[in-house]
Amino acid sequence: MIGEYWNRVKSGEEVRGNLIALKAALKEDAAKEEWAGLLKEEENRRLIEKLLGSEDPKIRKNAALLAGRSGDSAWTDVLYHAYEAEEQMFVKSSYLAALSELNYFPVLDRLKKRRDELIISEPDEQNRKHIGEELRELDRMILSAEQPKPHRFNGHGAEYTIILTTNRNHIHVTAEALKGVPMKTLPAGLMIRTDRPGELARIRTWSEALFVAADMKSCPADIGEAAEIIAGGENALLRFLRSCHEGAAPFYFRLDVKSGMDQEKKAAFIKKLAAAIEKASGRTLINTPSFYELELRLIENREKAFNIVIKLLTCRDTRFSYRKNVTAASIHPVNAALTAALARPYLKERAQILDPFCGVGTMLIERARLVRAGTMYGIDCFHDAVRDARENTQAAGLSVNYINRDFFDFRHAYLFDEMITDMPWTGREAQKGEIEAIYRRFFVKAAGLLKAGGVIILYTHDRDLVKRYKGNRFRLAAEYEVSMKEGTHVMILLYQ
Repeated sequence: MIGEYWNRVKSGEEVRGNLIALKAALKEDAAKEEWAGLLKEEENRRLIEKLLGSEDPKIRKNAALLAGRSGDSAWTDVLYHAYEAEEQMFVKSSYLAALSELNYFPVLDRLKKRRDELIISEPDEQNRKHIGEELRELDRMILSAEQPKPHRFNGHGAEYTIILTTNRNHIHVTAEALKGVPMKTLPAGLMIRTDRPGELARIRTWSEALFVAADMKSCPADIGEAAEIIAGGENALLRFLRSCHEGAAPFYFRLDVKSGMDQEKKAAFIKKLAAAIEKASGRTLINTPSFYELELRLIENREKAFNIVIKLLTCRDTRFSYRKNVTAASIHPVNAALTAALARPYLKERAQILDPFCGVGTMLIERARLVRAGTMYGIDCFHDAVRDARENTQAAGLSVNYINRDFFDFRHAYLFDEMITDMPWTGREAQKGEIEAIYRRFFVKAAGLLKAGGVIILYTHDRDLVKRYKGNRFRLAAEYEVSMKEGTHVMILLYQ
């Protein structure tokens, strides 16, 4: 298809349309390689250069993007000069997008000079949008080339209002770990007041820590008014950031909006508001979705206004930094920590523990973080999972005996006190029978590996299969819904 579209361009057939089709076809690596090969031919290079001088600005725009897709940095100077000469403002950001796919370091100083010129320019209404797009593209390229020194959070000791998001069904688990901290229960977690944000790292069952700045708790849905509250006047957001960070402005942010808007409307709202915040702040706050230190999150409330919270990436969450390796099927570490916390009354010190479907080791690590374990074993039939689990466990400073084997072939010299695992599952109807067979065999096998009075702690997507196949030797001691949407439960069974 690449050659076919290009031949049509060469013959002058619907040039604009075929350039667009050719650009769309260059999503696969193989197509890009074919295109790069075509552009090595002198005849084809000359045609692209000719198209960069076309009277049709959309032909110039797509020709530039196609030159960039070649990955050949011999185009850098050609594209830069075409960018410099371009008079149609809506086309200029496309030249930059093309240059960003090449080695643009030779023209970096000139790009920085152009950015500085745009910052102090006063565009008319017609060009304001396009200059904003050009400026964002320049920021992205310059930040990618010269990543600034990140700001360091130094707010320990000052008092903050922080929202900790948690599992909605089990907010109490996190609340119990925060004894003595002033708090208020919210639908999605807890609002706390603390002067020791660093100590939150000892609690493993919250998902996000979101700061609330006193001077900007909420804003209306109007873009101008919202930007003024966040970054206009005395610049409430910048004042908050300066109060808890070392280093001068600018700060780099990403904007996210949680609301009932459809995706297209929301994307347009985010783009406009981010630009308005940047302008109102005098670029002491810069919107860079690919490189940011904070996420400014607006959450729609019942009044159709927005509550404002701030996620600081500078205040690093290192609780799960041991997870060097994960897979798409890996349990989220907060859910693993919650599973262990819910099972806490059934855990004992120095227990001999087995995870029959251990994956990358998260469940065993979180279990051992909560209550000191004895000897731990992890079994998985996938070699890569066992290798990754060993690396994660070493990073966590723990010791687990990992074995690459099918659980149903596993034998052991002594019995275990506990089994804890994230049970295999699938959303595919065709594989439901395989999962059912695993559950049917699991409890038979488990009975031969557990001590009398032993416990099984299951994180499961198939609650009904647990009840169907547990048999008479396992008593369901406790059951907790984790997510209605995902159909997940923690089920605790005692071996009799």
